[in-house]
Amino acid sequence: MWTVHWPEKGTVKDYADNFFGYIMAKAAHSDVYLTFDRYYDYSVKSVTRGARAGKHASRRHHLNLSSPLPPQKVVLTVNESKIKLIDICEVNIW
Repeated sequence: MWTVHWPEKGTVKDYADNFFGYIMAKAAHSDVYLTFDRYYDYSVKSVTRGARAGKHASRRHHLNLSSPLPPQKVVLTVNESKIKLIDICEVNIW
């Protein structure tokens, strides 16, 4: 999710469309196996994720397709926000 173009301004739908386009472009040239991480509370990595998020860890966003798109680091370093974005992208792909 870090490598897909993240619009500076726009909505969550703009990112989801970019994500879909990125996957489809890759699928045109090779097999694509799309796997999303799952985040479990109290996992071995939960402490690492919290530390990595730093000051952004408390910035949770309620995302839907029409929401303004927050900065990439804010969304992708907060478990709840990233999980919601994954759910939105999964729905748009299938």
